[in-house]
Amino acid sequence: MEAASRRCTASQRFEPSPTYSETTIERLKLIRKFQSIGCSLAELKDVLQDHDANTRTNQQIMEWIIGKMIEIERKKDGYDQMLETLRFMLEYRKTLETDPQRPMPC
Repeated sequence: MEAASRRCTASQRFEPSPTYSETTIERLKLIRKFQSIGCSLAELKDVLQDHDANTRTNQQIMEWIIGKMIEIERKKDGYDQMLETLRFMLEYRKTLETDPQRPMPC
């Protein structure tokens, strides 16, 4: 009976969740936004520092955005090529089901 009285309930074990300020919530939203477009930690650090200090001009920000778009397009092209290769491989495997002796084309 004594062991049961020493057990903690769930509400006793955990601290209440903290309340975050609007500023903190907005900062977290900003971080999530930049993570969602593929920013590295180094880029994120630079973006936040620039945001806090307001050091970049609108033109500089637009140039950064264009650069990020180009980077994503390059990655997309690479993924498209990978998908094409995978489609080819899948079609070849499907063909093998009906013609097991068929050599793989180059």
